[in-house]
Amino acid sequence: EAEATLRQALSAARASDERKKELLLVELGRVLVRQGRRAEAQELLAKTLAFAERSRRRSVEAACRFHLGNIALHEFRLDEATRQHEAALAARRAGGPATAAAASLSALGAVALAQGNFAAALARYQEAQGALETEGIEAEEAFALVGVGRALARLGDFAGAAPVLKRALSLREGRDDAVGEAIARVALAEVHLELGQLEVAHQEARKALFALSIVPEVDARADAERVLGQVLLRQRRPQEADARLAEAERIYRAAGNDFALLTVLALRLDTAI
Repeated sequence: EAEATLRQALSAARASDERKKELLLVELGRVLVRQGRRAEAQELLAKTLAFAERSRRRSVEAACRFHLGNIALHEFRLDEATRQHEAALAARRAGGPATAAAASLSALGAVALAQGNFAAALARYQEAQGALETEGIEAEEAFALVGVGRALARLGDFAGAAPVLKRALSLREGRDDAVGEAIARVALAEVHLELGQLEVAHQEARKALFALSIVPEVDARADAERVLGQVLLRQRRPQEADARLAEAERIYRAAGNDFALLTVLALRLDTAI
């Protein structure tokens, strides 16, 4: 429905100013990304970026680079993702709201996590969180806090990650954002799993999975299935674990998320053994 509405708006905007059309094209690209149509989105955003660069519309250029960076991250083209997000951050810092710059900082944190540079990821996420905290934007701050918690967990500081992720979850609860809340729950469940708190980890993963079962299928649902499978495996329930991991594998394959797929396949080997 969003795609159809945006295409209608674009048709109606042919005679209007170029900036309005560019903003509509960016939104359409974002919708295509959410639908998993990354090749179409990349082509559309790259063309819109070229228009924005020629007309020197920095905000549109930054938005295009942000989404292109996320596509590159999803496809594990990490150098390209870094380049796009750094360019977007520079443009947003030159002029724009704190939320936009913080989003680019969080995106760079995600790229650093994927590169295995956990200290750099933590620094990026903490900078984003600090900016949002200063502005008092709690809903957006929660996403940065999830990043901080994940980075701390990758560094082995699970005890430090737990309260950060609990705060992130408290900020997401009750905001009519099932996906955002579930992402925080899954991250918290992973930390409880590492701390050996299997029952709590099981509860959080189940809650996340329930919330995601009533929205369109997204990668976050595969993450919840994976973590629940890991908990069941640790509880010595391999058949139940494999059923969850098989579902995670199906979703990751459909989304083309090869990096996450490797982890799930390794876990399915463990369940088989």
